[in-house]
Amino acid sequence: MISLLTDVGLRLSECTGLLVVNVSLPYLKVLGKGSKERVVALSAAMVKRLRKYVRVRKRMVEQTDADPEHLFPSRFGRQVSSKRFDSILKAYGADAGITGVRISAHTFRYTYASIALRNGMKLTNLQTCLGHTTLADLPPLTVPLTVSWIRCL
Repeated sequence: MISLLTDVGLRLSECTGLLVVNVSLPYLKVLGKGSKERVVALSAAMVKRLRKYVRVRKRMVEQTDADPEHLFPSRFGRQVSSKRFDSILKAYGADAGITGVRISAHTFRYTYASIALRNGMKLTNLQTCLGHTTLADLPPLTVPLTVSWIRCL
């Protein structure tokens, strides 16, 4: 899940709400805010990781009462909750010795946006990838990375 947040810039609710039927590698169909659907492309590395996960997940579903519809079921077999995933992120951060910074799913979303812009993605393309309706909705962190908005448009 963490890889998806960084690789595609998904919102936490989009990631936890992914259904198995929404996976059509190398693409994911994502249900965003306002029930808007969008299709996002995955990197080759993410496709490889997701294929491996899907195989492991299939065995888990067969051996437990895990929800067969949700891509990321919880240990109780239902869709993993946003609150639970957030606590997992914080625990990973603590285990890694990361202190003094806020770790959340949105941190990874901002990271995706920042990397995409640094690698030359145009703001309008980033807007589409993140599922925003206007440029004004882009994460605030992207603003300092763009010296000239005109150049990026």
